[in-house]
Amino acid sequence: MQYEQAEAVRVNVLVMRSLNDILTAVAERFDLQLERSNPAGGGFSGAEVFRVVAADGREFAFRKTPQKFALPEERLRALHGLLAAVHRSGVVEISVPRIPGARINSDSPQDISLLTGKAAPSPDPWIRFGTDLWQVEPWMPGSSISRGEVSQQHQQSALHRLHDYHAAAADHVSQGNHSVWFRNSQEPSPAILRRQKITEELLNGGMETLWQQAASDPDPCFRNSAFGACRVLSDRLTWLHQELTGLTKQLFAVQPVLRDVWRAHVLFTDDRVTGLIDLSAAASDHVAIDAARLLRSWFGTETGRLIDAVTEFASQQSFNRAERQLMRALDASSVLLSPLTWIRRRTGAAERGAFPPEMQARFDEVTAIAQAFEPLPME
Repeated sequence: MQYEQAEAVRVNVLVMRSLNDILTAVAERFDLQLERSNPAGGGFSGAEVFRVVAADGREFAFRKTPQKFALPEERLRALHGLLAAVHRSGVVEISVPRIPGARINSDSPQDISLLTGKAAPSPDPWIRFGTDLWQVEPWMPGSSISRGEVSQQHQQSALHRLHDYHAAAADHVSQGNHSVWFRNSQEPSPAILRRQKITEELLNGGMETLWQQAASDPDPCFRNSAFGACRVLSDRLTWLHQELTGLTKQLFAVQPVLRDVWRAHVLFTDDRVTGLIDLSAAASDHVAIDAARLLRSWFGTETGRLIDAVTEFASQQSFNRAERQLMRALDASSVLLSPLTWIRRRTGAAERGAFPPEMQARFDEVTAIAQAFEPLPME
Protein backbone atom coordinates (compact mmCIF):
# COMPACT_ATOMS: atom_id res chain seq x y z
CA MET A 1 0.00 0.00 0.00
CA GLN A 2 2.84 2.41 0.87
CA TYR A 3 4.52 1.66 -2.47
CA GLU A 4 1.28 2.35 -4.37
CA GLN A 5 0.83 5.66 -2.54
CA ALA A 6 4.43 6.65 -3.25
CA GLU A 7 4.07 5.72 -6.92
CA ALA A 8 0.84 7.72 -7.18
CA VAL A 9 2.60 10.78 -5.78
CA ARG A 10 5.48 10.31 -8.24
CA VAL A 11 3.09 10.05 -11.19
CA ASN A 12 1.14 13.05 -9.99
CA VAL A 13 4.34 15.11 -9.85
CA LEU A 14 5.20 14.12 -13.39
CA VAL A 15 1.83 15.19 -14.77
CA MET A 16 1.85 18.63 -13.16
CA ARG A 17 1.73 21.01 -16.09
CA SER A 18 4.12 23.60 -14.62
CA LEU A 19 5.62 25.03 -11.48
CA ASN A 20 2.75 27.50 -11.50
CA ASP A 21 0.36 24.58 -10.94
CA ILE A 22 2.29 23.61 -7.81
CA LEU A 23 2.36 27.18 -6.50
CA THR A 24 -1.35 27.52 -7.18
CA ALA A 25 -2.08 24.31 -5.26
CA VAL A 26 0.12 25.45 -2.35
CA ALA A 27 -1.71 28.79 -2.27
CA GLU A 28 -5.09 27.06 -2.17
CA ARG A 29 -3.95 24.84 0.70
CA PHE A 30 -3.17 28.02 2.67
CA ASP A 31 -6.50 29.64 1.71
CA LEU A 32 -4.88 32.00 -0.78
CA GLN A 33 -5.56 32.70 -4.44
CA LEU A 34 -2.40 33.01 -6.51
CA GLU A 35 -2.15 36.13 -8.67
CA ARG A 36 1.50 35.98 -9.78
CA SER A 37 4.88 34.68 -8.60
CA ASN A 38 8.60 35.12 -9.20
CA PRO A 39 11.66 33.10 -8.10
CA ALA A 40 13.40 34.86 -5.22
CA GLY A 41 16.34 32.62 -4.31
CA GLY A 42 17.75 29.15 -3.87
CA GLY A 43 20.73 27.21 -2.54
CA PHE A 44 22.93 24.12 -2.61
CA SER A 45 20.25 21.90 -1.07
CA GLY A 46 17.69 22.52 -3.80
CA ALA A 47 15.66 24.78 -1.53
CA GLU A 48 13.81 27.54 -3.38
CA VAL A 49 11.94 30.69 -2.41
CA PHE A 50 9.20 32.32 -4.51
CA ARG A 51 7.75 35.77 -4.05
CA VAL A 52 4.01 35.36 -4.44
CA VAL A 53 1.32 38.00 -4.80
CA ALA A 54 -2.16 36.88 -3.77
CA ALA A 55 -5.35 38.08 -5.44
CA ASP A 56 -6.05 40.43 -2.52
CA GLY A 57 -2.66 42.14 -3.01
CA ARG A 58 -0.86 40.59 -0.05
CA GLU A 59 2.66 39.25 -0.67
CA PHE A 60 4.08 35.99 0.63
CA ALA A 61 7.26 33.94 0.58
CA PHE A 62 6.62 30.36 -0.58
CA ARG A 63 9.55 28.19 0.58
CA LYS A 64 10.26 24.76 -0.88
CA THR A 65 12.69 22.42 0.88
CA PRO A 66 13.53 18.90 -0.33
CA GLN A 67 12.51 16.45 2.41
CA LYS A 68 16.04 15.10 2.90
CA PHE A 69 17.23 18.60 3.85
CA ALA A 70 14.23 19.60 5.95
CA LEU A 71 14.45 20.05 9.71
CA PRO A 72 12.91 17.34 11.93
CA GLU A 73 9.18 17.85 12.38
CA GLU A 74 9.44 18.33 16.15
CA ARG A 75 12.04 21.05 15.65
CA LEU A 76 9.85 22.79 13.07
CA ARG A 77 6.92 22.73 15.50
CA ALA A 78 9.05 24.10 18.34
CA LEU A 79 10.43 26.80 16.05
CA HIS A 80 6.97 27.85 14.95
CA GLY A 81 5.83 28.10 18.56
CA LEU A 82 8.86 30.22 19.42
CA LEU A 83 8.47 32.59 16.46
CA ALA A 84 4.74 33.01 17.05
CA ALA A 85 5.35 33.85 20.71
CA VAL A 86 8.10 36.35 19.89
CA HIS A 87 5.85 37.99 17.30
CA ARG A 88 3.02 38.27 19.83
CA SER A 89 5.42 39.93 22.27
CA GLY A 90 5.81 42.84 19.85
CA VAL A 91 8.77 41.84 17.68
CA VAL A 92 6.63 42.06 14.56
CA GLU A 93 9.61 42.24 12.21
CA ILE A 94 10.06 38.46 12.28
CA SER A 95 8.37 36.35 9.64
CA VAL A 96 6.12 33.64 11.11
CA PRO A 97 5.03 30.72 8.87
CA ARG A 98 1.27 30.38 8.31
CA ILE A 99 -0.80 27.35 9.28
CA PRO A 100 -2.52 25.58 6.34
CA GLY A 101 -6.18 26.46 6.14
CA ALA A 102 -7.77 23.47 4.37
CA ARG A 103 -9.66 21.01 6.54
CA ILE A 104 -10.53 18.02 4.35
CA ASN A 105 -10.33 14.41 5.54
CA SER A 106 -7.51 12.22 4.23
CA ASP A 107 -5.43 9.21 5.21
CA SER A 108 -2.16 11.21 5.16
CA PRO A 109 -2.32 13.93 7.85
CA GLN A 110 0.29 16.35 6.50
CA ASP A 111 0.42 15.42 2.82
CA ILE A 112 -1.55 16.78 -0.09
CA SER A 113 -2.52 14.75 -3.12
CA LEU A 114 -1.48 16.39 -6.36
CA LEU A 115 -4.31 14.55 -8.07
CA THR A 116 -7.21 15.55 -5.84
CA GLY A 117 -5.84 18.56 -3.95
CA LYS A 118 -7.34 17.16 -0.75
CA ALA A 119 -5.57 17.35 2.58
CA ALA A 120 -6.20 16.54 6.20
CA PRO A 121 -6.53 18.90 9.13
CA SER A 122 -3.15 19.76 10.55
CA PRO A 123 -1.84 22.41 12.95
CA ASP A 124 1.60 22.13 11.40
CA PRO A 125 3.00 25.09 9.40
CA TRP A 126 3.88 23.06 6.34
CA ILE A 127 2.52 20.77 3.66
CA ARG A 128 4.21 18.29 1.36
CA PHE A 129 4.10 17.78 -2.36
CA GLY A 130 5.82 14.51 -3.12
CA THR A 131 9.22 14.73 -1.40
CA ASP A 132 9.18 18.53 -0.98
CA LEU A 133 8.11 20.42 2.11
CA TRP A 134 6.41 23.80 1.54
CA GLN A 135 5.96 26.68 3.97
CA VAL A 136 4.23 30.01 3.46
CA GLU A 137 4.96 33.20 5.38
CA PRO A 138 4.36 36.93 4.87
CA TRP A 139 6.80 38.70 2.56
CA MET A 140 8.46 41.17 4.90
CA PRO A 141 8.84 44.82 3.83
CA GLY A 142 12.15 46.55 3.20
CA SER A 143 15.43 45.46 1.68
CA SER A 144 18.84 44.37 2.87
CA ILE A 145 21.77 46.76 2.77
CA SER A 146 25.17 46.10 1.28
CA ARG A 147 28.59 46.52 2.79
CA GLY A 148 29.51 50.18 2.71
CA GLU A 149 25.89 51.32 3.16
CA VAL A 150 25.62 50.64 6.90
CA SER A 151 24.99 53.78 8.93
CA GLN A 152 25.15 54.11 12.70
CA GLN A 153 21.33 54.20 12.68
CA HIS A 154 21.16 50.91 10.74
CA GLN A 155 23.53 49.30 13.21
CA GLN A 156 21.69 50.55 16.27
CA SER A 157 18.28 49.53 14.92
CA ALA A 158 19.49 46.02 14.09
CA LEU A 159 21.22 45.45 17.43
CA HIS A 160 18.19 46.83 19.27
CA ARG A 161 15.82 44.44 17.48
CA LEU A 162 18.19 41.54 18.05
CA HIS A 163 18.14 42.36 21.75
CA ASP A 164 14.32 42.44 21.71
CA TYR A 165 14.20 39.08 19.92
CA HIS A 166 16.63 37.52 22.38
CA ALA A 167 14.67 38.82 25.38
CA ALA A 168 11.30 37.62 24.05
CA ALA A 169 12.70 34.21 23.03
CA ALA A 170 14.31 33.66 26.44
CA ASP A 171 11.05 34.66 28.13
CA HIS A 172 9.09 32.17 25.99
CA VAL A 173 11.40 29.34 27.05
CA SER A 174 11.33 30.42 30.72
CA GLN A 175 7.55 29.93 30.69
CA GLY A 176 8.02 26.19 30.22
CA ASN A 177 8.32 26.04 26.43
CA HIS A 178 11.77 24.46 26.43
CA SER A 179 13.09 21.74 24.16
CA VAL A 180 16.37 20.22 23.09
CA TRP A 181 16.64 22.97 20.46
CA PHE A 182 15.35 25.94 22.46
CA ARG A 183 16.49 26.16 26.08
CA ASN A 184 17.89 28.58 28.64
CA SER A 185 20.88 27.16 30.46
CA GLN A 186 24.45 27.60 31.66
CA GLU A 187 26.64 25.44 29.42
CA PRO A 188 29.51 25.60 26.92
CA SER A 189 28.60 27.33 23.66
CA PRO A 190 27.29 24.69 21.22
CA ALA A 191 28.91 26.59 18.34
CA ILE A 192 32.29 26.50 20.06
CA LEU A 193 32.01 22.75 20.66
CA ARG A 194 30.93 22.10 17.09
CA ARG A 195 33.65 24.24 15.54
CA GLN A 196 36.37 22.89 17.84
CA LYS A 197 35.49 19.40 16.63
CA ILE A 198 35.77 20.56 13.01
CA THR A 199 39.25 22.01 13.60
CA GLU A 200 40.32 18.80 15.34
CA GLU A 201 39.16 16.75 12.36
CA LEU A 202 41.00 19.09 9.99
CA LEU A 203 44.21 18.72 11.98
CA ASN A 204 43.86 14.93 11.83
CA GLY A 205 43.76 14.51 8.07
CA GLY A 206 40.72 16.54 7.12
CA MET A 207 42.78 19.39 5.73
CA GLU A 208 44.33 17.10 3.12
CA THR A 209 40.86 15.96 2.08
CA LEU A 210 39.75 19.59 1.77
CA TRP A 211 42.68 20.35 -0.53
CA GLN A 212 41.71 17.38 -2.69
CA GLN A 213 38.09 18.51 -2.86
CA ALA A 214 39.20 21.97 -3.94
CA ALA A 215 41.57 20.60 -6.57
CA SER A 216 38.93 18.31 -8.07
CA ASP A 217 36.36 21.03 -8.73
CA PRO A 218 35.68 21.45 -12.47
CA ASP A 219 35.02 25.20 -12.28
CA PRO A 220 38.35 27.13 -12.43
CA CYS A 221 36.95 30.23 -10.69
CA PHE A 222 35.59 28.21 -7.77
CA ARG A 223 38.78 26.13 -7.68
CA ASN A 224 41.03 29.20 -7.44
CA SER A 225 38.99 30.72 -4.62
CA ALA A 226 38.93 27.37 -2.83
CA PHE A 227 42.73 27.15 -3.02
CA GLY A 228 42.99 30.60 -1.44
CA ALA A 229 40.60 29.59 1.35
CA CYS A 230 42.55 26.38 2.01
CA ARG A 231 45.84 28.28 2.25
CA VAL A 232 44.61 30.74 4.87
CA LEU A 233 42.84 28.02 6.85
CA SER A 234 46.02 25.90 6.86
CA ASP A 235 48.02 28.86 8.17
CA ARG A 236 45.54 29.70 10.93
CA LEU A 237 44.28 26.24 11.84
CA THR A 238 46.47 25.50 14.86
CA TRP A 239 45.80 28.97 16.33
CA LEU A 240 42.05 28.64 15.75
CA HIS A 241 41.96 25.18 17.33
CA GLN A 242 43.68 26.53 20.44
CA GLU A 243 41.27 29.50 20.67
CA LEU A 244 38.26 27.19 20.50
CA THR A 245 39.68 24.50 22.78
CA GLY A 246 40.28 27.07 25.50
CA LEU A 247 36.52 27.74 25.65
CA THR A 248 35.09 24.22 25.43
CA LYS A 249 34.74 23.87 29.22
CA GLN A 250 33.68 27.47 29.91
CA LEU A 251 30.02 27.90 30.90
CA PHE A 252 27.98 30.66 29.24
CA ALA A 253 24.37 31.87 29.29
CA VAL A 254 22.80 29.91 26.45
CA GLN A 255 19.33 30.80 25.11
CA PRO A 256 17.40 30.85 21.79
CA VAL A 257 19.24 32.85 19.12
CA LEU A 258 18.95 33.18 15.34
CA ARG A 259 22.44 31.81 14.47
CA ASP A 260 22.20 32.66 10.73
CA VAL A 261 21.47 36.38 10.93
CA TRP A 262 23.61 38.05 8.26
CA ARG A 263 23.03 41.11 6.12
CA ALA A 264 20.74 39.42 3.57
CA HIS A 265 18.40 38.38 6.38
CA VAL A 266 17.95 41.85 7.92
CA LEU A 267 15.61 44.15 5.98
CA PHE A 268 15.38 47.92 6.40
CA THR A 269 12.94 50.61 5.41
CA ASP A 270 15.01 53.79 5.54
CA ASP A 271 17.19 53.23 8.63
CA ARG A 272 14.71 51.07 10.57
CA VAL A 273 14.60 47.27 10.66
CA THR A 274 11.32 46.04 9.15
CA GLY A 275 12.15 42.39 8.53
CA LEU A 276 14.12 39.50 10.03
CA ILE A 277 13.83 36.57 7.63
CA ASP A 278 15.06 33.01 6.95
CA LEU A 279 14.93 31.97 10.60
CA SER A 280 15.07 28.18 10.27
CA ALA A 281 18.61 27.95 11.69
CA ALA A 282 17.42 29.27 15.07
CA ALA A 283 18.58 27.27 18.10
CA SER A 284 20.14 27.92 21.50
CA ASP A 285 23.58 29.46 21.95
CA HIS A 286 25.09 32.62 23.41
CA VAL A 287 23.72 35.90 22.03
CA ALA A 288 27.22 36.86 20.84
CA ILE A 289 26.86 34.46 17.92
CA ASP A 290 24.18 36.65 16.29
CA ALA A 291 26.10 39.91 16.62
CA ALA A 292 29.35 38.31 15.43
CA ARG A 293 27.67 36.90 12.31
CA LEU A 294 25.77 40.07 11.39
CA LEU A 295 28.52 42.60 12.06
CA ARG A 296 31.17 40.66 10.14
CA SER A 297 28.79 40.30 7.16
CA TRP A 298 28.37 44.08 7.14
CA PHE A 299 31.93 45.19 7.75
CA GLY A 300 34.01 42.32 6.34
CA THR A 301 37.60 43.55 6.13
CA GLU A 302 36.81 47.03 7.50
CA THR A 303 38.60 46.27 10.74
CA GLY A 304 38.11 49.66 12.37
CA ARG A 305 34.34 49.74 11.91
CA LEU A 306 34.03 46.10 12.92
CA ILE A 307 35.94 46.61 16.15
CA ASP A 308 33.89 49.71 17.01
CA ALA A 309 30.61 47.83 16.40
CA VAL A 310 31.69 44.76 18.38
CA THR A 311 32.89 46.98 21.24
CA GLU A 312 29.54 48.78 21.30
CA PHE A 313 27.61 45.51 21.37
CA ALA A 314 29.81 44.01 24.11
CA SER A 315 29.40 47.17 26.17
CA GLN A 316 25.60 47.15 25.77
CA GLN A 317 25.50 43.52 26.89
CA SER A 318 27.95 44.11 29.79
CA PHE A 319 30.13 41.26 28.58
CA ASN A 320 32.78 39.97 30.96
CA ARG A 321 36.23 38.94 29.78
CA ALA A 322 35.16 35.36 29.03
CA GLU A 323 32.27 36.59 26.88
CA ARG A 324 34.55 38.94 24.96
CA GLN A 325 36.86 36.01 24.35
CA LEU A 326 33.83 34.00 23.20
CA MET A 327 32.87 36.77 20.77
CA ARG A 328 36.40 36.78 19.37
CA ALA A 329 36.42 32.99 18.90
CA LEU A 330 32.96 32.95 17.31
CA ASP A 331 34.01 35.66 14.87
CA ALA A 332 37.31 33.96 14.03
CA SER A 333 35.81 30.52 13.51
CA SER A 334 32.96 31.90 11.42
CA VAL A 335 35.35 33.76 9.12
CA LEU A 336 37.93 31.00 8.73
CA LEU A 337 35.55 28.03 8.50
CA SER A 338 32.88 29.57 6.26
CA PRO A 339 34.78 28.79 3.02
CA LEU A 340 35.11 25.18 4.19
CA THR A 341 31.31 24.91 4.33
CA TRP A 342 31.08 26.14 0.73
CA ILE A 343 33.70 23.66 -0.49
CA ARG A 344 32.00 20.73 1.24
CA ARG A 345 28.54 21.65 -0.02
CA ARG A 346 29.90 22.11 -3.52
CA THR A 347 31.57 18.68 -3.35
CA GLY A 348 28.34 17.08 -2.17
CA ALA A 349 26.18 18.72 -4.85
CA ALA A 350 24.51 16.37 -7.33
CA GLU A 351 25.95 18.31 -10.27
CA ARG A 352 29.19 20.27 -10.31
CA GLY A 353 29.23 22.20 -13.55
CA ALA A 354 29.87 25.92 -13.82
CA PHE A 355 29.31 27.62 -10.47
CA PRO A 356 26.47 30.19 -10.67
CA PRO A 357 27.89 33.76 -10.85
CA GLU A 358 25.89 35.07 -7.88
CA MET A 359 27.12 32.19 -5.70
CA GLN A 360 30.68 32.62 -6.95
CA ALA A 361 30.56 36.28 -5.93
CA ARG A 362 29.48 35.30 -2.41
CA PHE A 363 32.18 32.61 -2.18
CA ASP A 364 34.81 35.09 -3.38
CA GLU A 365 33.67 37.49 -0.65
CA VAL A 366 33.92 35.01 2.22
CA THR A 367 37.29 33.87 0.92
CA ALA A 368 38.60 37.45 0.69
CA ILE A 369 37.47 38.14 4.25
CA ALA A 370 39.23 34.99 5.44
CA GLN A 371 42.42 35.96 3.63
CA ALA A 372 42.41 39.43 5.25
CA PHE A 373 41.39 38.13 8.68
CA GLU A 374 42.87 39.55 11.87
CA PRO A 375 41.57 38.50 15.30
CA LEU A 376 39.41 40.90 17.28
CA PRO A 377 41.23 42.51 20.20
CA MET A 378 40.32 41.33 23.66
CA GLU A 379 39.88 44.88 25.01
